Amino acid sequence: MMNDHDVLHAPLTWVFLGIIMLLSYGTFVHGYADTPQIWDESFYIADAQRELYGVAYTQPHPPLGKMLIAAGEWLLDADADDTTFLYVPSIQGYAEGVAFAGYRFIPVLLAWFTAPLLFVLLLVLTKRSVLALLVSSLYIFDNALVLQGRSAMLDGTLIFFSVCSALVFFLVLEKKSSREGAFRLPLLLGALLGCILTTKYQGAMMILLIPIAAWYALPDKKRARSIFLAALLGLLITFFGVWGVHFTNARVLGPRHESSAALPPLFDDDLPSVFAFVPFVLASVTDQLLGRVGDEVPPANFCDPTERGSPVWLMPFGGRSTFYRNDYPFGSTSAQYLYLQSNPFTWWTALAGVVAAVIMLALLLKKRAAELIRDPRVIFTIGLVAVYIGTMLVLLSFERRLYLHTYLPSLVIAIIIVGAVLSLGLRYFRWKETVVTTGSAMVLVLAIVTFGFFSPLTYHQSLTREQFEKRDLLPLWGLTCADCQPEQYLPSLLCRTPN
Repeated sequence: MMNDHDVLHAPLTWVFLGIIMLLSYGTFVHGYADTPQIWDESFYIADAQRELYGVAYTQPHPPLGKMLIAAGEWLLDADADDTTFLYVPSIQGYAEGVAFAGYRFIPVLLAWFTAPLLFVLLLVLTKRSVLALLVSSLYIFDNALVLQGRSAMLDGTLIFFSVCSALVFFLVLEKKSSREGAFRLPLLLGALLGCILTTKYQGAMMILLIPIAAWYALPDKKRARSIFLAALLGLLITFFGVWGVHFTNARVLGPRHESSAALPPLFDDDLPSVFAFVPFVLASVTDQLLGRVGDEVPPANFCDPTERGSPVWLMPFGGRSTFYRNDYPFGSTSAQYLYLQSNPFTWWTALAGVVAAVIMLALLLKKRAAELIRDPRVIFTIGLVAVYIGTMLVLLSFERRLYLHTYLPSLVIAIIIVGAVLSLGLRYFRWKETVVTTGSAMVLVLAIVTFGFFSPLTYHQSLTREQFEKRDLLPLWGLTCADCQPEQYLPSLLCRTPN
């Protein structure tokens, strides 16, 4: 089998990397500024303006994602007036005259760069460039990932840092005997995990990668201690560094978000001192992890046909599609839609990968545990499966309404697990490479065709009522045309009304 250096520098690798960059540019970047305002951009664009002008505010999500949204606007200066929403909690309704190119610039770049990073990760994992190309392309042609990645929201940024963390985690495992694997790479891993925690606390389960990486270094206790402490150091420096920059940038008092009611009244009377943010951040983390923040979001009522939330147990299967908006162009009888719609072949393949990983790990570890716990691919798979299952268990414990985009980071983790399953299958179960490659290619072709079929819902394109109804393939998705009445999408036995 080729080593990392050989496989990364093979001519075919660079050809495939160029293909990945071009394809992902076409789906994620091209025309991103033309998509109308959607979903929580109403909060994050307002927060980004406050970041630009040093207006203090509190909001349930950490600041890094909004700081990057602000950085894009600072770089491009695309919005003629970037002070409009400084002193209001959010944009009310659809803002007129706002230029989105700057606010979306950094999140879109990160969503774009995630594709080649995913390719590289799968390449070093499988040592097969064709498989890496096929599996990473599932990310490029998923409708939900594309729409969310083309917006000024936090999910694309969270996914980017998650893929970076997974890549560095694997390198830490693989370079078990090298000096960089004991300090520099763990330090980088910790820094990336700090970026995850300062983007969205939803990614907190990725911290499990630190103790797993340290445990893998045993019985070399000195190396295990070095990995753990270096990663922890990187995490703490990044985490408190981002929060410190966020708060020390505050020069003017601003609005308080309603979701922050449970947090300390940091800005009630005066601007914070340099160190006052530490207890605030600790309280924020605690409240988020215990589910105290977001109580103003009511529980979902899945018996209500207009419910836009999705049951967590349904998300891995494609979930309840999230309606963002529809518009009628002047004089047209067709409507333009934006729906956060899953690509079933991507989502079902990802779920199948997680199930297969659990079964394969159980079979392998039952017979050859002592040998296989020394294989970095096995430990890598264990780590990501633990992150995926842990995240889903936390989401299942929430009482508040959750939307489909909540699952997107877990979806990408599951796509990586698919690559890990293929690698383990080829290595330990003697799967035939031609069969694996052919099967992966067939799934990708189906995913691309399905992506094109649902692309009008992703790119705000016009559909007649008849065209829209052809895309309403599964009642569980809850797709509803612009002039139609929504119908209950869950059977009465499964739907749940709030207490």
